[in-house]
Amino acid sequence: MKLFLIALIPLLMAPAPPAREREESKQSERGGSSGGGRGSEERRQDDDRRGGGDIIIFSPPGGDPYPYPYPTRTRREISVTFERDGQLWEVALTGNARPNLVRGVPESGARQPARSPAWGRLAFVSEPGTLAWITAEGRKLRTLTSEKWGRIAQPAWSPDDKTLAFVSDRDGNDEIYLVGEKGGKPRRITSHPASDTSPALSSDGQSLYFVSNRDGIPTLFVQNLHRRPSDAVAVGVLPPGAVVSVATARSSPSLVVCVSEPGGKRQLYLVSPLGRTEPRKISDGRGDDDQPALSPDGTRVAFRTTEKGVSSLVLWDRATGRAERLTDGPADSNPTLW
Repeated sequence: MKLFLIALIPLLMAPAPPAREREESKQSERGGSSGGGRGSEERRQDDDRRGGGDIIIFSPPGGDPYPYPYPTRTRREISVTFERDGQLWEVALTGNARPNLVRGVPESGARQPARSPAWGRLAFVSEPGTLAWITAEGRKLRTLTSEKWGRIAQPAWSPDDKTLAFVSDRDGNDEIYLVGEKGGKPRRITSHPASDTSPALSSDGQSLYFVSNRDGIPTLFVQNLHRRPSDAVAVGVLPPGAVVSVATARSSPSLVVCVSEPGGKRQLYLVSPLGRTEPRKISDGRGDDDQPALSPDGTRVAFRTTEKGVSSLVLWDRATGRAERLTDGPADSNPTLW
C-alpha cells in the first residue's frame, strides 16, 4: 500500500493543463485518431471557407465557373490609393472622407502605386526609378531594385502577395520582369523586340496578361509563367481597337481592359478570359476612361476619367452597374484598390 501511494504522489502534484489545452485535447479526441482526425487549425480553416472569420470566397455574379484558389481578406473600409502632384494619397470609400497623404513614402517622390490584394502592401516607383513597397501601415520600407535596372514602371502584385511584376527597359526595350517580395534578382518573363507593357497576373497566379505591339497594333496577350516566352498567345475576345492596359483581380477571373476605340476614345470593357460572355462596356462614353484597377474581390473597378483636360477618379460597382466620382481632379491618376 505504501508503495502504491508513493507512486501516486507525483501524479497528484502535477499541474493540470491550461483550459485551452484541455479543450483542444477533448476536440482532438472527438475528431478521431491522429491518422484520420482533424486539429483545431484545420477546423478553423473550414470555418473560414464556410464564411466564418474574415475570409470569404467570392463568386462573381453572372461570371464564369472558375476554381478560386485564393481566399480574400475583407476590410471594413475599402480605400483607393492614387497619385496626385507627384505624391501618393488615399481616400476611404465610406461617407464623405477626404484624401490623406500616405505615410511612409519617401519624400523624394513616388508614382504608380499598386496595393497588394491580400495584405495591402503598397508598391510604387520611387525617384530616380527604383521599385519599392511599404507595409499597409506605412511602417516599413523595402527597396527591390537598384537604379541599374533602367526605367521601372507599372508594378503589379501576384494574387498571393509574394511577387511583383514590372516593366523595365534594362535590355533595350520594354520587357516584363518578376521579382520576389523580399527582392533578389528579377526574372525576365517576356522576350520580344516589340514593347511589352501593362503586366497583370491572373487570379490563379499561373499566367501573365500584358499588352504588346508585336502584331503591329497594341494587343492583349497571355503567357503561362511555366512555359517559354514564345508561347504567349493573343486574347481574341476583345472589341476592335488598340489595347492600352489590362487589370485583374485576386478572386475573379474577369479582366478589365482599356481599349482605344477606332474613333480614338479610350473606353473600358469587362472581359471574360474564358470567352463565356461577350465583353461588357462599363464606360459611359462621355470622356476618356483608362488606368483601371479592380478590387481584390472583383466587385469594383476604379479608373481615371478625363474630360476637357481634367482627370479625376471614378468607382464603378459591378453589382449595380453604377459609377460614382471619387475625386475632383484636376490631375489624379493611377488608382489602386484595397
